[in-house]
Amino acid sequence: MWFFARIELLPNKKIIPVVYGTAIIIILLNFIFLEDFLTAFSSTTFSLEALILLVLCILYFLKKLKTDEVSKRVDISSFIIMGLAVYEAVCFPLFLFYNALINSNNHYAAAVWNIVQNINYLVFCLFIARAFYGNSKHTGN
Repeated sequence: MWFFARIELLPNKKIIPVVYGTAIIIILLNFIFLEDFLTAFSSTTFSLEALILLVLCILYFLKKLKTDEVSKRVDISSFIIMGLAVYEAVCFPLFLFYNALINSNNHYAAAVWNIVQNINYLVFCLFIARAFYGNSKHTGN
């Protein structure tokens, strides 16, 4: 979430502490009352994190669409946020239903996790690499 504050996604600087504070309170309430994060995978926490990041990615894209600026310059933040949006959108159902999946079939859950999440993470890393490579390509470094 620090990244989104750094690129000035939210127009009002007073909203940022409210968003961070709300996220921290929700996560703490989840840890205290709903799940024991020390002994098991926290499906609710990962789902909440994915949902928050996905909403922030969508807000970023909407902000970009509202600007009338057209540029041939590679925008690093756009590639990073595209990769994050793809990662969170694909992994959100996996995070949401992982506890139910692992309770029904442990081996299948591990196979799905290894295939979907890990390959999707590699795609996210490729977006990040593209962002930095595209920037160095156009600056002459």
